[in-house]
This record gives sequence, structure tokens and C-alpha cells, in this order.
Amino acid sequence: MTTISEALAALSGGDLPADAVREGRCLKPPIGCGKPLISENGEARVFWNEDEARQYETEWRITGLCPDCQDSVEDDAAELADMWPAIRGFVAWLDESNGRDEHEKTLRILKVTEETGEVAKAVIGMTGQNPRKGVTHSLEDIADELCDVMITAATALASVVDNPEQVFAANLGRVQQRVNELEARNA
Repeated sequence: MTTISEALAALSGGDLPADAVREGRCLKPPIGCGKPLISENGEARVFWNEDEARQYETEWRITGLCPDCQDSVEDDAAELADMWPAIRGFVAWLDESNGRDEHEKTLRILKVTEETGEVAKAVIGMTGQNPRKGVTHSLEDIADELCDVMITAATALASVVDNPEQVFAANLGRVQQRVNELEARNA
């Protein structure tokens, strides 16, 4: 039976964020660059201010990615962040096929639960928990199913509010604020 930690280690070549943090470096390739946070000559990245430095450190402790790799991920994410035109296209397609009355909006919301069940099925399949079936899924399958949940949830959100981008950004900011407050209390 494979655990999620074992699967993550296999995907990352055996390197985990906790290993990178303990060793004061970035995750090893292919996920990160593997470089130490402080170079051999004692140089470290310069930040604009203490808040920025604290934010990068918090992310490093969670992800194992150095500031440069975090920026690279953020650049990639910025390109993907404009997902809302695609999401609005999905909503328009569904509207054209099914309309958008209260019943249809409810079904779109319930579809999120269906997709979440597929994540659970993939996790069970990856661990080999069912001895009759054995290992039937991989970490990549779980990642694909999690993306399906995100897309389905964004489509449901865009089906029930007129400004999904703002609603999502506001909620993301609220959660980030709570995390920042917890980090500050624990510092």
C-alpha cells in the first residue's frame, strides 16, 4: 500500500519540502532548483521589505521552493490566472444546453461533490486500500481529479454570481489574511 507521502517522494525524486527546509535549500529538480538559500559566499536574495521576506519564508517552509522558484511558479500561475474567460465559456455552453434556472444552478453546485468523490476514489486507488483491486491510480490521477474539482467549482461559482473573479479574489484574500495572522501569532 502506497501512502501519499511516499507518492509525493517518488514524484519529487525522493525530495520533500521538509527535507529542503531542514537543509536550507530549494527542492531538487525537477520541481525546484536545489540551490541553497544562502550561497557559499554568504549572499542571499534581497527583499523589498520585511513583510516580503516573511512571506517568501512562509511559502518556502510550506512548499520547499526558494524565492526564485516561487517567482517562477507565480509567473506561470499569472499566465493561468486568467482562467475566467474559459470558465465563462463553460457556463455559456452549459446555459445554452440546459438553461440556468435554480434547479440547474443547484445541479452545477452538486457536480462539485461528484468530482470530489472522484478525488476520494483516486486516493483510495493510489493507496491500494481495496485488496480486491490493488493499486489502480497514481498521484497524477489525483492531481487531475483535483483540477476537475477546481474547474467545476469555478464553473458553479460563475453560474451563481455575476462577478466570480472578485468573489474568488476576496475569499482568497480573506483566507490568506487568516493564515498571515496565525503565522504572526506563532512567530
